Amino acid sequence: MSTLYEILELPSGEIVLQRLEGDTEPLVRIRFSDQAKAYMEDASLMIAKAMVEAGIKAINELGQGANVQPEQQPRQLH
Repeated sequence: MSTLYEILELPSGEIVLQRLEGDTEPLVRIRFSDQAKAYMEDASLMIAKAMVEAGIKAINELGQGANVQPEQQPRQLH
């Protein structure tokens, strides 16, 4: 059975990702500054959704490399 999640904007303006049941602490919290909110106008919820989707994609991509031995994984420093 898979778990369902929802993205909500709380009355405080904070945007959270939580399980649909909502009985636990949110998994992710996103809070934009007032300056960022002014720049985004009414798009903050859509931008937060894109951020969550990018995070999920990154987790999936990292998981695909989990079967590679550590010495075989390319390493890169920034």
